Amino acid sequence: MGFFGYLKYGAETAASITLNLPEGDTLAQSALCMFSIAIFFSYALQFYVVMDIIGPNIIKPNVSDAMYPYVEFFTRVVLNVLTLGMAATVPWLDLVVSLLGAIKMSTLSLMAPALVDSAANWNSDSKPLFIFRCIKNVTVFTIGFLACIIGTYISTMEIVTRFKNG
Repeated sequence: MGFFGYLKYGAETAASITLNLPEGDTLAQSALCMFSIAIFFSYALQFYVVMDIIGPNIIKPNVSDAMYPYVEFFTRVVLNVLTLGMAATVPWLDLVVSLLGAIKMSTLSLMAPALVDSAANWNSDSKPLFIFRCIKNVTVFTIGFLACIIGTYISTMEIVTRFKNG
């Protein structure tokens, strides 16, 4: 979505593409409405894996079976409200998202898959394939690492500049 937004608006692209949509346009407003509804109904799904870990490992051993569904539901609500509160109190959320994106996306998209690919095929590859896989994965990992460092540096400098300028 960001790629197409940048294609359309270029350097004028706002922190969120929805801020570039024309205010009076009915189609733009309906797209914004649908986007809001999608976020509203899917936001809590982000905590599925978290609750899959917390529920049986932390909540279940400390709570009776009768109270477990209520405590789990309460934990889900607290996690949602906590993240909503954090997002509402951060003055420049776009900069935080940029920083987290620089760190997480390079790690999850490039560095981790290269490591997993190497580990999964460590003993099964022939010598030439092993060398090719190592070169490929070292290259991908290095690109991801550089993207992480450069993106983190740029995002951090933007945050520092924003705080200095108010």
